[in-house]
Amino acid sequence: MKIIPVSHGTFKVDGGAMFGPVPKSMWNKKYPADKNNLCTLTIRSLILDTEDRLIMIDTGIGNKHNPKFLSFIYPELIPMNEVISKHRYKPEDFTDIILTHLHYDHAGGATYKDKNGEIKPYFPNATYWLSLKQWELMQNPNPREKSALFPEDILPVKESGQLKLIKGKYDLYPGITLLLSNGHTSGMIVPVIQNGEKVIVFAADLIPTLYNLHLPWVSAYDNMPLVLMEEKKLFLQEAVKSGYIIAFEHDFYNAFATVNYDEKKDKFMPKEIISENEI
Repeated sequence: MKIIPVSHGTFKVDGGAMFGPVPKSMWNKKYPADKNNLCTLTIRSLILDTEDRLIMIDTGIGNKHNPKFLSFIYPELIPMNEVISKHRYKPEDFTDIILTHLHYDHAGGATYKDKNGEIKPYFPNATYWLSLKQWELMQNPNPREKSALFPEDILPVKESGQLKLIKGKYDLYPGITLLLSNGHTSGMIVPVIQNGEKVIVFAADLIPTLYNLHLPWVSAYDNMPLVLMEEKKLFLQEAVKSGYIIAFEHDFYNAFATVNYDEKKDKFMPKEIISENEI
């Protein structure tokens, strides 16, 4: 399996929101904010190229949002056609799209607005994979997440017959297993990729940056922070035991890392930082 990290660009969020209860005096040393207290986040996806499947995990923000919405997040986006053509792929080449969840920065690129203003699935031949819980959330969003969910990111996919919903752990393809997490948002998919001796886990917003490894470093965007902390703990225990490589979807500075547990400090720590070209 060929694993290709790709970037859809960057956007900015409030640092206090990104690191929740952690004081700025602590997080700003690790992940510095600008003069407006904004942290730059990347939008990282993985392309998985196998013998007979071409898969993308998450699709970035896309091209449909209005300028007023975008003005709050200061995006510097790379169009999808540039992202995939750089690696000599076309939209019709993709067989599967995994949407970890439906927040705009993860699912916005799943659809696009054509020259006539019609919104269509960007990948015409792909099956889109989503959890049933996320689909149900889109039908009845809670007040905390409503502003991050846009029906036009997924309804055209459903209407085209390309959407498949999973209810729990799902083996998508030999070497690719989809797990579910609920702390950040209900039914978020966490893809686990076995590639030879390497196991790479696309952590999505379970652990969006390297500095969210520490259990209390949760985000104000997490719906159920205590649930997320427990999910992180169980996941990181397995990551240490099995030597997982964790892919950070939003870390501007660090793409991948393995993890150790420091008993003296009672915290999970990065063991080895791995660059994109080492995957």
